[in-house]
Amino acid sequence: IRDSARKGAYKKRKMPEKQPVEFGDCVTADRLISRSAEAKGINGETNAFVIGDRATEWIFGFPVKSRDADDTYKCLVDFLGPGLPIRFLWTDCSEELELAAKQLGVPHGLGTPGIKTTNCYGEAYVKMIMRGTRTYLGQAGLPHCYWPYAMKAFSFSRITKRRPKNESIWERRHKDGPFPGHFQPFGCLVYSDHLQEVLF
Repeated sequence: IRDSARKGAYKKRKMPEKQPVEFGDCVTADRLISRSAEAKGINGETNAFVIGDRATEWIFGFPVKSRDADDTYKCLVDFLGPGLPIRFLWTDCSEELELAAKQLGVPHGLGTPGIKTTNCYGEAYVKMIMRGTRTYLGQAGLPHCYWPYAMKAFSFSRITKRRPKNESIWERRHKDGPFPGHFQPFGCLVYSDHLQEVLF
């Protein structure tokens, strides 16, 4: 009865049907919430925001210490970069994401509360980032508290990796060739000539 009443109380909302073409045409965001003390990150992170651009598949996980609107806004600004090239944002009905969208001043679509399929892209992006983070942690042999670093490493590696006969996600967004930096496996030993110390 409760489920029927809940579904009857809300009109199911749908994402825009028009296929996004450029970065920022349609950005989705969702939350990853830690519910145990053991899952706390090494710097006190307890949650993460996963933000993805549908046109380029530029998807990134941002570990955070809180779920407030300020942290959410900072994550969105970091994701978008200079100029804030966003034309539409789609999220669930969380208050912090609504407030952040207002701060950005962008059109904001909302999924239906309790119906995950109305934010299916956001849900799929969260699952992908979670799986990638676990894989990176396992391959590096690091304790669970290093998950914030593993999340960022996986997100960035996925964006910059070149696929056979296809451009990377980095190239799709920036349109100026492949990522010019160096690649190192997550968790590898790194020596600094300048500091003359071992960095982990």
